[in-house]
Amino acid sequence: MTQQEEREDILVVDDTPANLDLLLSLLSKRGYRIRPAPSGEIALRSAFAKQPNIILLDINMPGMDGYEVCERLKADERTADIPVIFLSAMDEVIDKVRAFEVGAVDYIGKPFHVDEVIARIETQLTLYQQRQEIETLREQERRNFEEMNRLKDQYVQMVSHDLKSPLSVVVGHASLLKRRGALTDPYDVEAVDSILAASERMRRLIRDLLDLARIESGAGIEREKISANDLLQACAFAFGYEAETKRITLDVSPLPDDLTIEVDHDRMVQVLNNLLSNAMKYTEEGGHVLLKADIEAVDVPETDMSELQGEVLQFSVEDNGYGIPQEELPHIFDRFYRVNNAKHQGESGTGLGLSITKAIVEQHGGHIQAKSLPGQGTQFFVHLPIPRQNMR
Repeated sequence: MTQQEEREDILVVDDTPANLDLLLSLLSKRGYRIRPAPSGEIALRSAFAKQPNIILLDINMPGMDGYEVCERLKADERTADIPVIFLSAMDEVIDKVRAFEVGAVDYIGKPFHVDEVIARIETQLTLYQQRQEIETLREQERRNFEEMNRLKDQYVQMVSHDLKSPLSVVVGHASLLKRRGALTDPYDVEAVDSILAASERMRRLIRDLLDLARIESGAGIEREKISANDLLQACAFAFGYEAETKRITLDVSPLPDDLTIEVDHDRMVQVLNNLLSNAMKYTEEGGHVLLKADIEAVDVPETDMSELQGEVLQFSVEDNGYGIPQEELPHIFDRFYRVNNAKHQGESGTGLGLSITKAIVEQHGGHIQAKSLPGQGTQFFVHLPIPRQNMR
C-alpha cells in the first residue's frame, strides 16, 4: 500500500450487516480505513463530524434512503464535494438516473466484483484529489495576485511621492531662471520652456497615479446630497471659456425635473470634467459637445451594476469629434491606454483619465460605457443609482 492509500478514509453506508462486513473486510485488506454506518442518520452524523475521502452508499434503506442521504450531503458545504458512489441492487435505468441527479459520481450494481469496486473507488479518489489540488492552486494564485496588486499599489505610491520633491526642485529652478530674465540665448529660453512643459506632464502623471492608487486601494468616498442639474451646470460652466476659444458649441441638457443625488461632489465633478476634457480635446474647431442628464432604464451586465436596478440617472457626454475605432473601444478604460492614431496621439495626456473615471463611477455603485464611430464622434454614458426617495 502507498502512503496515500493508507490515509484514505471510506464511509460505507448499508443497513445489511453482512454487506458491511464484506466491504469492511475487502477494503481493509487494500489498506483503506473504513467507517461503517448501518443507517442514513448515522452516516450523516459521521460525515459531518469528520469528512471522509469517499462514500459508498446503499439506496434501499429504512427510514432515510440513499437518495435523501446524498441530497443532504450535497446540501452541506462541509460534505458537498465528497464523491459519493451508489452501491445498490436496484439496477433499473431510472434508479441510476436519480442517483446522478442527486449528486452521485458513480453507480455500482449488486452483486459486485471486488476488482471493479476497487477500480471505481481509486478512480474517484484520484479525481477528488486532483480537484482538491486545483482548488488549492487557484486559492494560492488568488492570494498571490492580491499580494502583487498590494505591492504594486504600494510601489506606485512610494515612487510617486518620492518623485514629487526632485520634480519641485526642477520646476522651481527652471521657473526662477525664466522669471529673472537671465536667459538671452533663444535656445536657452526654449530649453527652459521644454523643461517646464515636461515637468508639468510628469506632475500630471504623478497626480493621476496617486489618485488611481488611492481609489483602487479602497479609499472611501464622502457622499453628500447635491442637485444633479447644479452639478451638470457647474461642470459645463468650467469649460465655457475653452469651448469659446476653440469655437466649439457646448450645450447642456438638464433634467426636466431636478433630482437630488448622494455622491462625492468632488469625485463626480472629476468624472464629468474628465469626460468633457476629452470631448474638447478630441473635437475639432467648430464642433459640438453635449452634456446631458436623463432618467433611463438601461441594460447593463449585472457584474458591472450591483447597485443599479430599474431606472438610473444617466449623465452623458457626446461629441462629433475624431471618434474611436471599434477594435479599440474595449481597451479605452485600461491604464495608460491611448487610442493608436495620429490625431489622438498628438494630444497630450497620461492615459489614466478614463481609468480614474471608471474607478470613481464604480465606487458609487455605477457603470460607465462608451460608444463611438471614427469620424462621427463619441458618446460616454455614466449610470448612477437613484436614491429610493427619488424613485418614481
